[in-house]
Amino acid sequence: MDFEEKVEPEVASLRRLASYLCPDQHMADEVVQRTLIRAYQQWEDFREGAEAGPWLRTILRYFVKAEIKELQRHGERKRRYRDEWLLSITLEDDGDADPTEHLDGCREDLAPASADLIRLKYEDDLSCKEIASTLDRSVSWVTTTLARVRSTLKVCLESRKKENEDEA
Repeated sequence: MDFEEKVEPEVASLRRLASYLCPDQHMADEVVQRTLIRAYQQWEDFREGAEAGPWLRTILRYFVKAEIKELQRHGERKRRYRDEWLLSITLEDDGDADPTEHLDGCREDLAPASADLIRLKYEDDLSCKEIASTLDRSVSWVTTTLARVRSTLKVCLESRKKENEDEA
């Protein structure tokens, strides 16, 4: 029983299923590739005479679940990092101050294009590559501009902190 002979006819349907189940094409391609690698590694366990399609789709679904779980963990880590970052640069002595209020105020002061960039990165949770594609810019431009906007936000937050300390 030949691996290619059984698996090749199933690749197109695997791609369609992955495209349907995954949030973006990059992940779909990755999942299909990992599915084919795993199938090849476990080919000797495949039962003679069984259909390859259901077996491959089961492997694919497993990888989709794993990838989505990892995306969720990554999003949670980013949110925790953002919260820690906010707490590190906002008012420590302001018992009632909400760090997000200061951030929202600073975001309102940004140029609309800069505010959109922050929204795409941190609210829409897009990668720099996805943002570059969306804005028809280079990835280098996105990373450089994001660094500058974050620096602007940090200066603004520190300025607001100093103003509140002076008022107290």
